[in-house]
Amino acid sequence: MDKFDHDIPETLILPGWGVPRELYWNSVEQTSFESPDIFDYGFFSDEESPMNLPVFEEGIPPVIVGHSMGAILAVKLALQNLESVSKLILFNPFPKFVRSEDFPCGWDPAAVKSMRENLKTRPQSVIRSFLRSCAMPEKYPDPFPETFNIQALDEGLAMIEESDIRAELPLLNDIPVFILDGDSDRIVNREMADSLAKLCPSSVRYTFPGMGHLMNAEHSLECAEKLREMISL
Repeated sequence: MDKFDHDIPETLILPGWGVPRELYWNSVEQTSFESPDIFDYGFFSDEESPMNLPVFEEGIPPVIVGHSMGAILAVKLALQNLESVSKLILFNPFPKFVRSEDFPCGWDPAAVKSMRENLKTRPQSVIRSFLRSCAMPEKYPDPFPETFNIQALDEGLAMIEESDIRAELPLLNDIPVFILDGDSDRIVNREMADSLAKLCPSSVRYTFPGMGHLMNAEHSLECAEKLREMISL
């Protein structure tokens, strides 16, 4: 994976795996984040290349927003910059993705391996199926991506497959953490989100009834209003 240095915005938004960056603009506009930067992993580049990763040698943005896989990266960045990050906002987060003996609520590891294998020959089918699942219980808002950087997408799935930040989450005591998730999420189930919230005892959480994995795009106004309410507590 390549490291990617960014100019320093006020808010850094780290998208989820396989989700086009443009789906986050409505959320950004409704939330009124200051000088936001929606990070580009390079998933939909028309050239094969490694996945971009957010790296800040200095001047990290004070507000970090992470969605799904992006929440994993957001937590890691915050822990590396405890004195600089003032808020950590996590949408549909999980502490670990694949199932194990001590994490029975995760995805079947075989399902992730199957996605990685199918990416090699049928990337369009994999991404379309994934985004439709993300949008449930609603319909995915067209258009779908047309170009695919299979190497970057596979590296992102590999990172998700290996992710486990359970030991790191209790170290976030000095940073305000705000968690928003939906109880109809087909990607990150309620138990996965519960396990993350329990490991962040000082966090503020709200679970939207009937909303899925793309709630910040499909219900940007409701999410923005609830986030402002949570931050003002």
